[in-house]
Amino acid sequence: MHYSVVESNGTVELTIVKKQPVRMEFGYRTIGDTALAVKDYTHKDEIIVMEADEDERIIKIEIEDDDEWEPDLDFFVELYDP
Repeated sequence: MHYSVVESNGTVELTIVKKQPVRMEFGYRTIGDTALAVKDYTHKDEIIVMEADEDERIIKIEIEDDDEWEPDLDFFVELYDP
């Protein structure tokens, strides 16, 4: 999936959807590409626990807003160790 936001939004919200009614634990982390952690967005590396009765979880990643013009920048969010 691909999300696009402008810096002035302040955050990007990503929805993780779980399709089975089981407890799941997994991690997510941001990985820089043309966007750099701290300068362009807030780095995340966290563990999420979704209980059996949870269908979805929203994670928020802060986007740094500055006054300098930049072309479109990219970073990735990776889910790992389900």
